[in-house]
Amino acid sequence: MKKRFVHFGYPVIGKPEYEAIKEVLYTRRLANGGRATMFEERFEHVVGGGRAVAVSSCMAALHMACILKGLGPGDEVIVPALTHVATAHAVEWTGAKPVFVDVHSDSGIMDPDLIPEAITSRTKGIIAMHYLGHAAYMMSMEDICRRHKLWMIEDCALALGTYHTDRHVGLIGDIGCFSFYPCKHITTGEGGMLLTKHPEIVEQAKKLRSFGYGADSHSDVTRAGFNYRMSEIQAAIGVAQLKRFPKMLAAR
Repeated sequence: MKKRFVHFGYPVIGKPEYEAIKEVLYTRRLANGGRATMFEERFEHVVGGGRAVAVSSCMAALHMACILKGLGPGDEVIVPALTHVATAHAVEWTGAKPVFVDVHSDSGIMDPDLIPEAITSRTKGIIAMHYLGHAAYMMSMEDICRRHKLWMIEDCALALGTYHTDRHVGLIGDIGCFSFYPCKHITTGEGGMLLTKHPEIVEQAKKLRSFGYGADSHSDVTRAGFNYRMSEIQAAIGVAQLKRFPKMLAAR
């Protein structure tokens, strides 16, 4: 029998994306030109709420999320044993320790029944991974977080368009992190999005992604930051992709 190679995922790119890139190139505003803000606003509309901060990758969003939740050396975070290494790396780059909890073999989702035994006095939070579009066991994990006074970050890299009851993933915990890598539900080439319901997190996230600047690149630097910004070309592709998202999601 002849073998057939099945792609995990590949980008759907066409004329809308080509035209969007050309429009940006004609303006010569390749950074901080407004497309990223437009992409953030369109993304908020698609997921039905929250505030979005466009960044260079989902890894950047996860790293920022861990910093914004105050992680540091000596802290521990519960993470699923089945996920991309970025989930654990984001924790490690703050000096904290990822503590792995096994997943259900039939779904790949972290087993909430195993979480309590992994919690110690050093545990600060949980990173819930929505695996391959399947929402994590959020009600159980929300209950665990309440009982143990933990925060929750949602790794939504594989879950744009996924809902838990009536809430889009990423709007349940403190912060949600999305990926726009080429094999994801939509792509910007590389790119990511940090999503949150908390205005104070949005303000600090925007500073953190852009060297610690305030409202714009001409304001004072008020904290140490990174260059985790999304380019105008990436954002323009993202806007075009969001228009096609319902059809692409249905195809998946």
